[in-house]
Amino acid sequence: MVDLPGEVFVRARFLDHTDYNPHGFGTHIALGDGPPAVTPGPDRFAARRIPVDRLTVRTVRRVRGADGDTVPGDWHIAELDDGGRTVRLAAAPDDLARVLRELRPAVHERS
Repeated sequence: MVDLPGEVFVRARFLDHTDYNPHGFGTHIALGDGPPAVTPGPDRFAARRIPVDRLTVRTVRRVRGADGDTVPGDWHIAELDDGGRTVRLAAAPDDLARVLRELRPAVHERS
């Protein structure tokens, strides 16, 4: 995790290709000053806003072999519903909990 004034860049990866993570380019999630975003490094360069209004957390689980070689074995996976499609977000357990807390307020506003 990298802290900059007003922002935190959490090492995390969406494992599925989406409009906010094309070709799996993202290695970090930006939290703080701007909207949550996927970035290819610990800064806002080429940031893609995460559409938190259409995401719902389904489950959080440990890494499985089918999740691929790019995910460290001690990370966890959040399975999210993105408008009817499952997308997976991987991060270290504490980092994943932090990202999900940041995404949750927007998700609850829909209810």
